[in-house]
Amino acid sequence: MHKLKLFLHNSSIQYTFMAIFASGVNFLTLIIWGRIFSVEDYGAATTLQAVISNIAIFVTPLQIMLCKTTAMYSAGKTTNKDDMINIMAFIHIVELTCMLITMGALKNYLHLAGYFDFFLFVCLTVSNNIYTMINGIVQGKQDFLLLGQTNILLYSLKMILSVLFGVCGLGISAVMIGFIIAEIACVGCIIKKIWDVLTYHTDQFQFHISKNIAKEYIWMLILYLIVSLYMNNGDLLLGNLYCGREKIGLYSVAINLSKISIFLIATPVATVLLPKVAAIKNNSVTQRKFLIVAEAVTFGVSVLYGIGFCLFGPRVICLLYGESYDGASAYLVPCMFFSVMLGIFWVFYQYAMAVDLMRAFAVVTAVIGMVLVVWILTAQPEIEVIPAAMTAAMGITIVIVLFWQICSDKYLQK
Repeated sequence: MHKLKLFLHNSSIQYTFMAIFASGVNFLTLIIWGRIFSVEDYGAATTLQAVISNIAIFVTPLQIMLCKTTAMYSAGKTTNKDDMINIMAFIHIVELTCMLITMGALKNYLHLAGYFDFFLFVCLTVSNNIYTMINGIVQGKQDFLLLGQTNILLYSLKMILSVLFGVCGLGISAVMIGFIIAEIACVGCIIKKIWDVLTYHTDQFQFHISKNIAKEYIWMLILYLIVSLYMNNGDLLLGNLYCGREKIGLYSVAINLSKISIFLIATPVATVLLPKVAAIKNNSVTQRKFLIVAEAVTFGVSVLYGIGFCLFGPRVICLLYGESYDGASAYLVPCMFFSVMLGIFWVFYQYAMAVDLMRAFAVVTAVIGMVLVVWILTAQPEIEVIPAAMTAAMGITIVIVLFWQICSDKYLQK
């Protein structure tokens, strides 16, 4: 019992439970949206959420770099902190400029009603970027309880406010208003807790960007851009370019339900795999054995979930979302295959980080990902074909990177 109490009082374990709870609140939000929005508005809301998540990828490398510099500061070491702030300012200038130039196209793509909605979208982009960045400081302080609490606060406020404004008939504006207020509240709570570190990052600020920091940022960005295509609903973003709003709404329901297996299966397996593989240095054979076991568990359990998903999915969709979403059943099978492969891909991504395969993984993922995007944009297939194509692309990426690692090991042994 004492060991159990110590285990449950561990901040990392508590953060894991908080993250699961926050994901559950977010999933519940999607279901409620389906009940209060039309199918078309639901598609627009989920697409908006995917756009915001993918825009945040441009500051994700900075989040990681801020995490490192904060950890070094906590250890009493000096760091090059000005570069990240300057890069963030540059990113926002570029993003806002691009948004203004492409205002008409963005309004059509996101189905924004007018200039007020566009203004909300710009504000949401900025607030989400700041929230993403400032989380890096919290991670660097290793204050996992604060990180978990703010995540729960974020998704809870977002759900309450977006539903409240949605019932009032504001449509997609309700989602943006709820999200903006929730993120501002979370940023305010975090700033109060990390004021000492925050002043360190802004003290004696100078405008300069070193080449090494810029190179590190660009390299990480290339990787995260393509990985985000698979992880953060890139299928919705691509399909929304030429598919109707109703199709996007129905497909969103199927893909969101299928991805439950990622959070319940692949993420815990990947979390366990990373430290185990990293601890086994200079033994690639044993590392690959761990990978095979982890992938086998992920594949087996994901397939079981997928079978249940396809068998009972139509009833679950009608129960949760209502009869107006009955057409989502047509997308269950391709979404099931995609979720299984996405879990395998996520586990392999953690393996690549543990065994220093990130450069090869980044290059192969980028090349295959770009080919995939070009093909989708030129062929404009039915939306159910997009997850099938992504499934094939992820599988090819894993095979090529593994083949490259095996060949490299044999070459070094000679």
